Amino acid sequence: MKGKKMLFKPKSLLLCAASLGFGLLMGACSKDDSPVEPTPPAEEVPATIADCVPADIEALRAIAKANPEIHLFEGNEPSRWKTVRLKWVKNETGKYAVSALSLEGKDVLINDFVLHLDGGKKGNAVLSRLQRVDLTAAVKEATILAQPALETVRINGAGKAKAEKVNVQGDKNLKEVAIEAMPQLTALMLGGDALEKVTLVDLPKLQDQSNLKFRAGYDDEGNQVEDTNLKELVLGGDLSLLDGLYLRGLNLEKLTLQTSLPQLKSLTLNNNRLSGLFELKGLANLTILNLAKNLLAAVKVSDCPKLEEFDASANKELKECELVLPALKWLDLNETGLTGLDLSSFANLKKASAYSAKIASVTLGNQNGKLSTVNFSDNQLAELNFPKEVSSVYLLTLNKNAIKSLNLSTMPDLERVSVNSNQLEDLKVGEEAESFEELECKNNHLSAKLLRQIKNTLSALNKWDIAPQYLLGRVDVEKKQIRATEEINELELTPKVQKKNGDKWADAGASDFRLENGVYTITGKGTFRVICTGSILEPGFGNFSMFSLSDPYVIGEVNA
Repeated sequence: MKGKKMLFKPKSLLLCAASLGFGLLMGACSKDDSPVEPTPPAEEVPATIADCVPADIEALRAIAKANPEIHLFEGNEPSRWKTVRLKWVKNETGKYAVSALSLEGKDVLINDFVLHLDGGKKGNAVLSRLQRVDLTAAVKEATILAQPALETVRINGAGKAKAEKVNVQGDKNLKEVAIEAMPQLTALMLGGDALEKVTLVDLPKLQDQSNLKFRAGYDDEGNQVEDTNLKELVLGGDLSLLDGLYLRGLNLEKLTLQTSLPQLKSLTLNNNRLSGLFELKGLANLTILNLAKNLLAAVKVSDCPKLEEFDASANKELKECELVLPALKWLDLNETGLTGLDLSSFANLKKASAYSAKIASVTLGNQNGKLSTVNFSDNQLAELNFPKEVSSVYLLTLNKNAIKSLNLSTMPDLERVSVNSNQLEDLKVGEEAESFEELECKNNHLSAKLLRQIKNTLSALNKWDIAPQYLLGRVDVEKKQIRATEEINELELTPKVQKKNGDKWADAGASDFRLENGVYTITGKGTFRVICTGSILEPGFGNFSMFSLSDPYVIGEVNA
């Protein structure tokens, strides 16, 4: 085309360019006429086109051909290519290959920048030693795939780039990617199983979190690797439309927010390696924050007025959690190291879960009236008090604690309660709980009399798991007596005496005990217990709840 220079004329590959070499620089002599030390060039460059790996020259020519109007490469001498700056490295045959490619031209428009090693084509070794790409230009399209030696990519659109999509997929060496100042970018795909740091700055049209994707590389068999080694993500500048970040399972160690992210609604960071203190504030539209399965020791979140769902579960070292979240509805702190919870300020909280932690105290207040689902199982709670305003709970799970007394009489909406494996001696339920259908309270110290009262109160109960029970206060160790007066005289049950034989129990002989006025006195030698089996309910309830020899109602046990 007239007015435009041809790049790489047909004969250019046969011509030698002016040699830069390592020629001596002759200067003025010193007073003692000693020779001046020669100054080598700052970097090694090929003297001629013939010194370059043909495949690399072919690739550079392809880039130039795709963008003829900007004259990326002037002339045939590698040392004088100025629009695109190159660094070189010698291979095992002594030929020069490109190790770094950079372009600094804010007013330069690149239509199509594509680097892709295609094993099925002649140029299989194209730029195979390229380690760094650094572009500052108004890029229309940028795709970098399968560059085996590539370590660093930086693409800066100079605020003029028209590219709507950027795809950078590294091989086993890509460690750092920076995408900056691209005002039209709406989709970004980054990947590589060695990727450690990603920086995203001034991408004002990047909006949907589904269009920001991180992909790992592939294993030796061609299967996609799910986890990456991304250690750090930096977000800065204008990301004003970004409404979601899905950063699950990236092995992320550090997240740096240097921007306000005014539209961000969802931030997903679970299954990473975030550690120490995680502090977040000032995200005005954030509604969901997921920090599960990290290595965090402390979390502080505030000034997020719309945040409704918070998950920091499976942070086993988490010992501090400060949340100032007036809109919070859903709280998940399962499997953490927390020892106490104060939920009294969360007026909108509906679900609170913190099972398998180390919680010894939970504070509820009259503002928790919307609380409907509670799970504090497998903790160290000795008590849990529900203010009368906390009346909307319908699902309550408190298994594996040390609770001795529990009052549920102010909760008319209860439907399912599970309090297995506590130290319960007293359990109160309310007559107004007309939808109370399921109760699990096995492995406690609840008497048959109390269990009958509970069943009589809960008319809708259709599932009741109560066996076994182990009563307290029925044994006189000195007198070797077990008191079953209430069971025999008042409840008309028929206990039996058993003797332990190894790790099994068998019925005791008549000479091993005597029964007087509902009190069993052990006369034999060994370990004995008094139990009830079958139903402990009044006639008419049938076999609604049964105790058995393997899961008995144990009135007492004594060594004689």
